Amino acid sequence: MYRLAEINFLLELSQEKISISGEDWEDIAQQHYLQYPKQERNVDLLKYKIYSLAKTKVRTGDPTIPPTIAKAKMILRDIIQETDGLTGSAHPFEELDLYDQD
Repeated sequence: MYRLAEINFLLELSQEKISISGEDWEDIAQQHYLQYPKQERNVDLLKYKIYSLAKTKVRTGDPTIPPTIAKAKMILRDIIQETDGLTGSAHPFEELDLYDQD
């Protein structure tokens, strides 16, 4: 389970990098591990967290969108703009191997 401070830290790292390459995600995972070593979160789990926050549905016109969701949506929009709409796969979760975690 992610705590709010950890989510905010991850969002800050992602915003700084505009995580578009595997190397950027590796850097984010490394920095995350240094701050939260007990969590043992890998690149795939961190990527998944960003994308799942960004893809969270919010009611149209709802002024109470949580700040973490708003920031994740902004980060994903920036990534898409930086990559001219190409994320490397048809679906952002397609690259993630969340079930093969021996």
